Amino acid sequence: MIFSDICTYKQEGREYQGDPPQPTSFRQDILRLVLDLYDSIPQRGQIRSLSLQGLQDVNDKDIVDSPSFKSLISKLKSLELHIATEDWDSNQDSNVWFPELHEFTAQLPATWLLPSAATLSRLTLFANDTELGFFPRLDLRGLEFPRLRHLAFGSIAFSHDWQFDWIIKHGATLEELCLEECSIIYARYSDTKLDEEDYLNVTAFLTSRYGFGLGEDVNTVEECFRYVAFERRWHHFFDRLALEMPRMCDFRFGSSHVIGRNVSRGERTVYPGCTQAAVYYQGT
Repeated sequence: MIFSDICTYKQEGREYQGDPPQPTSFRQDILRLVLDLYDSIPQRGQIRSLSLQGLQDVNDKDIVDSPSFKSLISKLKSLELHIATEDWDSNQDSNVWFPELHEFTAQLPATWLLPSAATLSRLTLFANDTELGFFPRLDLRGLEFPRLRHLAFGSIAFSHDWQFDWIIKHGATLEELCLEECSIIYARYSDTKLDEEDYLNVTAFLTSRYGFGLGEDVNTVEECFRYVAFERRWHHFFDRLALEMPRMCDFRFGSSHVIGRNVSRGERTVYPGCTQAAVYYQGT
């Protein structure tokens, strides 16, 4: 299923440069229609693959909490999600200001991934507009896929050791790994409060003045201004792949012209090294 990558949340107080070709209500109606169709198919238990491109980062509780949705997701062997985010005045760096983005990313593991953890053998997760992982935070530590053979990440930011550990722990089954437009955040300077794991505090960020200075739940300057270095580099991870992934036979890393649709499917040459990370700055 392919939606437009252009979307908005269409809420009061926000400015837009035009109406999206597919508003949120349209997308949700289509998903409801798909679930209705699923319910009407006698062989619905045989549906094993779901691909959603341009999936807007808004969960409709009536949809994701429905028995039909949970039934469909729980039987999948292959799941492909390409997540679309509204662009803030055509400046993707400002997309992190949308609270919906953080809410969706926090809900994604339990809502879209956990129900299929026992059956999934192929997982593709791409962020079309805004890099996920650090901010917004994508935490997969509560998930394990015992049958996972193919894993593809696109525009995922690595900032903590646990993210590499999470991939490595699937070494008993993982045969194919694709990392497209992924980055390592090897240093960051924050003027917004960090939590105990050095992640940005979402509440402090969204309640601060344009992301700069003290948020409502920050009492002192010392709680804000911090420099955090991350010592890992890609060569550290590549060494671990060679030593700890005995079944790995296909590894793709780099950048393609159409994110998520070429490197992971082998349709275009991969250029190793194109995703070496830059320093992440939040604030001045």
